[in-house]
Amino acid sequence: AFRGTREAVTEMLSGYLDDVSAIEGTNPVVDVGCGRGEWLQLLADSGIDAYGCDINQVVVDRCQALGLDVRLADAVDHLAAIEPGTVRAVTSFHVAEHLSLDTLVALIDSALLALQPGGSLILETPNPNNHQVGAATFYLDPTHLKPLHPLFLEFLVRSRGFDEVEVRELHGPGFEPLLPTDLGGDPARTTPFVTALNDAFASSLDYAVIARKPGSAFGPA
Repeated sequence: AFRGTREAVTEMLSGYLDDVSAIEGTNPVVDVGCGRGEWLQLLADSGIDAYGCDINQVVVDRCQALGLDVRLADAVDHLAAIEPGTVRAVTSFHVAEHLSLDTLVALIDSALLALQPGGSLILETPNPNNHQVGAATFYLDPTHLKPLHPLFLEFLVRSRGFDEVEVRELHGPGFEPLLPTDLGGDPARTTPFVTALNDAFASSLDYAVIARKPGSAFGPA
């Protein structure tokens, strides 16, 4: 109900096509917790081999009715069971915040094993640095466990063996940030307050951690 329309979600996810297209080879993309399948549809329309897995039978059935390849499976178990080094990218949008720390670590570890050298892990999650998200809208979903600070998720992914880790801020709040002159008075005095307000309320609503498995698909790992 609160994620947005299919059209809006498709538009938000479209920017990741360039990330996946830049990865060498034609191994499949595995989308973890694929939900309504917007990302899988984008990949299919772009001619990129991909399939999804989800533990919710309802969304699996709905995706399959759309002609998408989606399997009813636990993501950690599935990634651990496939042949190592045979996946182009593992993607997961707004799933990490639903997982316990142990499960999140297991997901990252199993993704690293499944990915080809040079393959990518993409995790998108709400940004708790935006106070409206961290203190309010995050809790619209009762299955969310806890917000994940971007510095922590970056550290976690890097510590499990990924490199070239990027934290990408996404989806602005829909209004322009304040300027020091908006508060009146001396800008030298108002700038620190404006900066703090912008960091708290004008920062991105979501962020992604995009990380690379060391090595190259066409060279030594």
